[in-house]
Amino acid sequence: MTDSMLSTPGPSMSLQTTTTPPSLDSVPSPLTQTSCVTNDATMVTAANTTITTTTRQLQRNNERLRSRIQRVEGEVTELREANQAARVDIGLADMILEDLMAQDTTVATYDTLAKLSKLLEAASSKLRKAT
Repeated sequence: MTDSMLSTPGPSMSLQTTTTPPSLDSVPSPLTQTSCVTNDATMVTAANTTITTTTRQLQRNNERLRSRIQRVEGEVTELREANQAARVDIGLADMILEDLMAQDTTVATYDTLAKLSKLLEAASSKLRKAT
């Protein structure tokens, strides 16, 4: 209230309060409370089941991926070994070609050996790049 309202003469006001009894709708019944607890327990159980299922699925995926990693690592090892063996074979073939080319050969044979040598060099270069 402001000062002007306090100093102004006027009818006095009285504050009346009435109390109304609570309606039956606003009071929870024991059945409703039990139902809420049951629903909450069901929701928690459903959430736990979902978490357990998700965890199991993640574990299975993890096991599959670990198995795949082991398999791929084995394949990589085999490929590296094959690559190394191919390099050795190419090196031996190159030495044999050099020996043949150093001998007296006909021009046609020399040309064929030169082509073969170029093929071996290209294969050797590809193997180096692959490693």
